[in-house]
Amino acid sequence: MTETSLYDKLESMEDQSTARNSPGHRAAAYWFADGFPEIVLGTTVILSAGVGILWSLYAPHLDSGELLVFMLVTGVFALHYFMERPLLDFLKSRVTYPRTGYVQPPEEMEPGSRSTLSPSSLSPKARPSENATFFRREQVTMLWWFFYVFLMPGHPHSPWILPVMMPMIALLLFVVSRRLEHRYSWWSTLVLALMGLPFVWLRVERTVQPLVALLLAGGWILAQGLSMLVGYLHAHPAPRPTEGVA
Repeated sequence: MTETSLYDKLESMEDQSTARNSPGHRAAAYWFADGFPEIVLGTTVILSAGVGILWSLYAPHLDSGELLVFMLVTGVFALHYFMERPLLDFLKSRVTYPRTGYVQPPEEMEPGSRSTLSPSSLSPKARPSENATFFRREQVTMLWWFFYVFLMPGHPHSPWILPVMMPMIALLLFVVSRRLEHRYSWWSTLVLALMGLPFVWLRVERTVQPLVALLLAGGWILAQGLSMLVGYLHAHPAPRPTEGVA
């Protein structure tokens, strides 16, 4: 390793450490401390998968059935895009802010947003002073594009698709979370990967298997959020009402 490359690597590590201790990063991390972003996302994913499964199993078998399922799942994901912040504001104003105070919500860094480039890569990141997050851009969008491939009408279905999809989505979530304000542990993503193992023996209709994988992923994300919420509520009990002065 040359002296220049070693210097660049050390500088990159120092920049990452500084960014994670910066006021902007702490403010963004506070947004995820109560687990509500995962709870809302997990509920959305479960809802989209549930709607698709119910339609596939109980709706009339039309030639355009796969296209309708795809459109239904797309519609629920689009609903999350527009309703996520209002839902989070509603939940946090009643649970989070009364306990630990109000902090300005982070800016969602969409494609084309202001960002910097890390010294060692072309991966965009927020400025250290910015209260910003890539949660929607990286995790939500990654989930959508991953399942988009398997839900597209005409995609070939295999009896092994569900057991294969779960380790793939687990690995992607683990890698993506390394760049976000909240990181998933390796053992929790291992649990997600193994959730597809029973379906090596369990028989599920091939056309529904991607939706079942989506349902399992949504349940796992929801469980992550609920676990964080339980820990947050335990660490920050509700403030007692102020007693009147006699």
